[in-house]
Amino acid sequence: MNKAQGILRRISAITAVMALGIGGLAACGSSNADPAKGKVYYINSKPEVADIWQDVADQYTKETGVEVIVETAAAGTLDQTLKSELAKSEAPTLLTINGFDSYARYKSHLADISGSDAYQLLTDEGKAYANGDGKAVYTIPFAAEYYGMIYNKKILKDYIAKDYAVINSVDDIKDFKTFKKVCDSMQEHKDDLGLEGAISNAGLDASDTYRFASHLSRIPLFYEYKDAGTTFEQN
Repeated sequence: MNKAQGILRRISAITAVMALGIGGLAACGSSNADPAKGKVYYINSKPEVADIWQDVADQYTKETGVEVIVETAAAGTLDQTLKSELAKSEAPTLLTINGFDSYARYKSHLADISGSDAYQLLTDEGKAYANGDGKAVYTIPFAAEYYGMIYNKKILKDYIAKDYAVINSVDDIKDFKTFKKVCDSMQEHKDDLGLEGAISNAGLDASDTYRFASHLSRIPLFYEYKDAGTTFEQN
């Protein structure tokens, strides 16, 4: 645990939508486009990379003449944005989804992209993360988020030097059982260590709801489903 340990990944995917019309939102569009070549309308779910997607859109337009409109959903409003835009006659051409739950929710709007150049560029691992039904492929994975624990080196060093420490090195923390023993021990001796508690969270405001309600719950659920041999993929 001397580095943030990856525990579980959440895959974001870009999908092709059957409806090829263009939405009329106040989104960022590419310049120097040729109207005769059509348009691409993309719904992005990550405000933090909106500028990057716009740069990609501008480069694509420069190379192809096809206008690309990038609409970025405000943080936490992706589903609301998708439901609204997909209900319009001029729906998005491409959209971002977050994991299998989103795929299942919007599958009826998606088109098979197994024959696309982008899908063929994926490695075998990438293709394994793409969503499909055994007959067609509907998504292309492009981002993964890793989960882990971050520790304070000085605090752990001070703790390990104590005669009540249950480990000799941070490298001894290789499983949950050991991790819990360390946390319980540090909590028991928190006053001696000058701590308010063994564990802290970076924030408990409204923006953390998704992390607790979705991110953390996926870890135990993943292993429960794995042990039960459960799969949500359906042909």
